[in-house]
Amino acid sequence: MWIQLLIPKIEDGNNFGVSIQEETISEVSTFCEFAKGSFDDMSRYFVTRGKVSSKIVKYPHLEDYVKYLTELDEKQFLHIRVFTNELKMIYCCMFDIINKTWRRSNSRGAR
Repeated sequence: MWIQLLIPKIEDGNNFGVSIQEETISEVSTFCEFAKGSFDDMSRYFVTRGKVSSKIVKYPHLEDYVKYLTELDEKQFLHIRVFTNELKMIYCCMFDIINKTWRRSNSRGAR
């Protein structure tokens, strides 16, 4: 929203600042969609884990459910490690993009 408020009026021939800010908005939206999808995946993990846990309680003599739950937890651990690394990179990229956009908008406003 803040970036959208900084978009200057489109003028003839000098729309470079507008295109940079529109690209920034696009990148931020892409990052938000990635994070939202990852958090949805985490929610599905907990639903699946709850279902498997109820099966373990219902059928305590079957070791397959216990093994499945262990593998599910290990898989989620690896997903979380990858997600945190990607999130770190996303935050660095977002900081860089937003910082450059902010500097550009401040330098333009000072003219």
